[in-house]
Amino acid sequence: MYRLKFKRRIFFFNAERLNISKCKNGIRSSLLPDASNLAEALNYLQQNYPIRFQKFNKYVSSIFPEIFGIGVKNSSNTELEIFTINCAPTQERNDLNISLEDCGTGLGQVLAMLYVILDVDIPKTIIIDEPMSFLHPGAAR
Repeated sequence: MYRLKFKRRIFFFNAERLNISKCKNGIRSSLLPDASNLAEALNYLQQNYPIRFQKFNKYVSSIFPEIFGIGVKNSSNTELEIFTINCAPTQERNDLNISLEDCGTGLGQVLAMLYVILDVDIPKTIIIDEPMSFLHPGAAR
């Protein structure tokens, strides 16, 4: 019983993350250890917890001041895609949004960690396999 209780309080990130900018459309809110369903999880957060998603974007902007926020959109009938919002929403310049696929891998890593931090109702310990290869030293802040 205690083992199960503690297991739910731990999130383990695998060291290798491949393409996490797109994934199949779905309703799963739990992030996988390789973050391959990050678009699905962020879309779930965006649709079901808009206040928490705003908080998520506030943290993204404080870590990466040049990014105003993150969004998720349908890139096809079956796929979701994460994109960065690179100018103030009041300017209505969606043409300046950039796919996460075209950004550095460190941004995706930070988004995955922020999602785990903000998605849970109980505190979790985050375990990162090979932390030196997970984040660039400049992105550690």
